[in-house]
Amino acid sequence: MDYSRDKGRENVKERQAKVLLTADLTEDALARLRDAVDVTEGGALWHQRLITPEELAAELQGQDVLIVGYEQVTDEVMDACPDLKLIASIRGGPEANISIDAATKRGIPVLFTLGRTQHAVAELTFGLMLAIARNIVAGDRLIHERIITSDVAPAYARDVVWRLPEGTDSQRIHTALRGTELFGKTFGLVGLGNIGEEVARLGQCFGMRVITADPYLAPERAESLGVEKVELPDLMRQADFVSLHARVSPETTGLIGEPEFQLMKPTAYLINTARAALVDEQALLKALQERWIAGAALDVFHKEPLDPDSPLLELDNVILTPHLAGSSREIPLHHSRMVVDDVLAYLNGHITRPRVKNPEVFNAPAFAKRGGLAFG
Repeated sequence: MDYSRDKGRENVKERQAKVLLTADLTEDALARLRDAVDVTEGGALWHQRLITPEELAAELQGQDVLIVGYEQVTDEVMDACPDLKLIASIRGGPEANISIDAATKRGIPVLFTLGRTQHAVAELTFGLMLAIARNIVAGDRLIHERIITSDVAPAYARDVVWRLPEGTDSQRIHTALRGTELFGKTFGLVGLGNIGEEVARLGQCFGMRVITADPYLAPERAESLGVEKVELPDLMRQADFVSLHARVSPETTGLIGEPEFQLMKPTAYLINTARAALVDEQALLKALQERWIAGAALDVFHKEPLDPDSPLLELDNVILTPHLAGSSREIPLHHSRMVVDDVLAYLNGHITRPRVKNPEVFNAPAFAKRGGLAFG
């Protein structure tokens, strides 16, 4: 649906919408924004910290638009800001710090940067999967700890040049480092949103059979992606690698528990670059400790940073990274471009619907009461 206003209306520059910016944007994106609207830089940009809801409400007085990073945008903030007509988040999950229901009730659309971490998360997912499948981390540790050094190759492995300390069980180490290929394996994706789709594409490039369990995925969409849609128990039974890409909700919290782990092959691996809450942590520990599954690669934890006494740190069949999936040098470029594109398009009467978190707001009387798409 197109919510465009008449073509003859004046442009944003002429109307000079007032925008409060509390998020970090690239210089190029900021220059584009300043050229079109009246920008006030506030929040963390002034204070070098996340400001309180009370401080945010004070800075928002008289502003039409808020472009926000991580400040809490609460009911009280919106109540205190009757001029606020639009909130734009640089995050892919704006519900983490913005009360979406409150915004909808008050007729305020919330834009978000859907897909800003798509490539970064997909690539780390594959990095972790390759690392655990091919024992990359274990091999690196053996070299760094001087357990394996170069000189003479063992007779049974002429393509691997090792010298092991006297008394080392070289056959055991060589067997332990022999990994498994991804080619020809079944790759199970729990959730197939924009990140899951990118992961599926990468899996297909590696020659993997890709299956997914996603109750919201239309069968025709799965077919167009070359992905087989199955129920979760079937996915857990069939997959050689299970990767999680679902959002956390009451229905998905603890989605992968002891019954699911018991369905997995003993040679299978779990990869989680989504959210720790999707997995029952005690069930995962049991599955790893008792070798129900071959291993896991985790970028997210129930408590972050991970406790130094976490049992996960004692396991040799798990790879751990400190929530790196959404951290790439390119992500600020992505979210800056997306949020400025969308805000300027919106102010000119055009809505990129997939990146509106609460599209139902456009049918709410409160939306028209706040002025709808009219800024001036």
